[in-house]
Amino acid sequence: MPVIDFLKEHIPDFNPNNFRGFRKQVEKALKGLKVTVTYRTTNQKFKISGLTDENTLDISFDIENKSDQIPPRKVSLVSYFREKYSKEIMHSNIPCLDLGKSNRKIYVPMEFCIIAGGQRCPKELLDRNQSEKLRQISLASPNVRESTIYNMVQDRDGPCSKRLGILMEQPLFYKRLRMNLLYDADNLYQQLERCNNESYKIGGEPLQILVCVMPQEAPGYAYANLKWICETKVGILTQCCLTKNCNRAKDQFLANVALKINAKLGEQCGAHQAAPVLAK
Repeated sequence: MPVIDFLKEHIPDFNPNNFRGFRKQVEKALKGLKVTVTYRTTNQKFKISGLTDENTLDISFDIENKSDQIPPRKVSLVSYFREKYSKEIMHSNIPCLDLGKSNRKIYVPMEFCIIAGGQRCPKELLDRNQSEKLRQISLASPNVRESTIYNMVQDRDGPCSKRLGILMEQPLFYKRLRMNLLYDADNLYQQLERCNNESYKIGGEPLQILVCVMPQEAPGYAYANLKWICETKVGILTQCCLTKNCNRAKDQFLANVALKINAKLGEQCGAHQAAPVLAK
């Protein structure tokens, strides 16, 4: 694809006649891409290192003559392409591409460059208004996200359970607690006893396990208090996780937590009914 066509496709409303207003977007879209040139019979690929400061019409350079007796002559880039390659530059009011390496400069008009195939091109660039509209469409407010997550948790079947043939029972008891409760052992003991009693009232069974999501900055004694009270005073198994790991929710982390819970609950995680015995 010719570079000019590439810019028209990837930059909204791009117009070579108003290049100054699109310069930053053009540099961002083209820098690092590889191109081939059309004015020479070669398949060599050149990497775009940037744009020239001057427009094509204003670029000139010295050409050394074969004879050392004749001093170098100054020639414009437009004249050079006309004399050397019989090419007329149509877009002379825009910068050239710099295809050189290190200190060696190679200036080539954009219209003589074609984007090489087999490389990753940037996505379509959006202006400020388009970016804001896309952001409003794709980003829900915190209240909406909280409501969506809460409904997913409360829904018995969940968004994927029906497909997998899983039916989740409603939790027996759920209560929001402030993390500073972990720091006061007496208060924590009372809250855990209350949760256990509520579980008896609702389901007729004690709590099986308490999953506690703890912040990274929680002191060590908060973890020790929770473990000691739950497993020695109240008789509830516990599984603690760090907030940062829960927020990431990586598959490996979730699998490890599930394995730990399964190991702690033992047979309580198994099927309530044994598989039927085959008989003659």
